[in-house]
Amino acid sequence: MATTRVYILARELGVKSSAIVEKCHDEGLDVKNHMSVISAGLAATIREWFSEGDNITTVETAEKVDLKKVRVRKKAVRKRAAEKAKEQKKAEPTEAAVAAEEKPEKRKRRRTKKPKKPKPEPIVPAGPMLEKPEPAQLSGPQVIRVEAPEPL
Repeated sequence: MATTRVYILARELGVKSSAIVEKCHDEGLDVKNHMSVISAGLAATIREWFSEGDNITTVETAEKVDLKKVRVRKKAVRKRAAEKAKEQKKAEPTEAAVAAEEKPEKRKRRRTKKPKKPKPEPIVPAGPMLEKPEPAQLSGPQVIRVEAPEPL
């Protein structure tokens, strides 16, 4: 039985291997990636799907797009955005005028009431905390007596 890989078949057909894998997924076939091995029968079916000419079984068509309608929508969106920007500019001077009319005491109070920044929590390692090992206790022969060195 002759088998081949998806990427080799894609190279023969001149298409991307991801397109073949995606089409096989859409058809419910178990092709995982470009390195998957496919049988000769499946390879023939894939050749039929991606070939041009007499073997075309499906024709995809899309509705025609009216460019005038699309362009009108874009202009309308731009006009709305410009109107919103004008409204925001008008609102800013009115807010400034209201702030200027307020008493200076109220403005001072606002400035002194700044939100306090919360202190960040200390970073703790995700793994288990290892404690310091206890110092090693030496074990071995015990010294019973110490002799003084012999004089020369």
